[in-house]
Amino acid sequence: MSRSRPPCRPFGLDDALVLVAATGLAFGLGRALQSDVEIVLVTPRLSPTERRVAVAIIHAMPFVTPTLLSLAGALMLLRLRRPRPRRPALWRQPGFLAGAAVLGVIGWRMTCLGCCWIAEFAKQGVAGPSPWKVLPPVGEYLSLYRPTFGVVVALVWLTAWAAGAWRPEPGWIDRSGRVVGVIWIVLACQAMA
Repeated sequence: MSRSRPPCRPFGLDDALVLVAATGLAFGLGRALQSDVEIVLVTPRLSPTERRVAVAIIHAMPFVTPTLLSLAGALMLLRLRRPRPRRPALWRQPGFLAGAAVLGVIGWRMTCLGCCWIAEFAKQGVAGPSPWKVLPPVGEYLSLYRPTFGVVVALVWLTAWAAGAWRPEPGWIDRSGRVVGVIWIVLACQAMA
């Protein structure tokens, strides 16, 4: 007697609302971060079309990290809704692993940032300068650690594959998580090149 897989949850209106909310949150954060972007094109050999494409890419970059972070979080939330596979099967899905890796890294980084803020506040005291002036801006902080997300996703996937725990699900949630994970890896490779 073979065990059959539970059917994949179909895409519904509530799923669409969660993804739209996550995208809206990301675009709001990206819009706030866009003011930090300086457009400097040093290469004079670009044609006008190439220059327009380069400027468009530069303007889009502040939206990439927040969008991928919010989509990773939204897909994790949607994957944890019922009906879902049991926990051991859930931790074998590469889309879920990618989201868990990214959220784990951002959670760890934000915890470190919070500890730095508390230490700076304790050192300066109430009468000292604001600790917000010491900490890097959020956009700079996120873009600084963008390669870390892709490296961690690649390591988690490699570990799952090597351990024989790579069990992709044919549903849309796992596939979307895999796409987000691949984009993180591509961004990490691009940042390290």
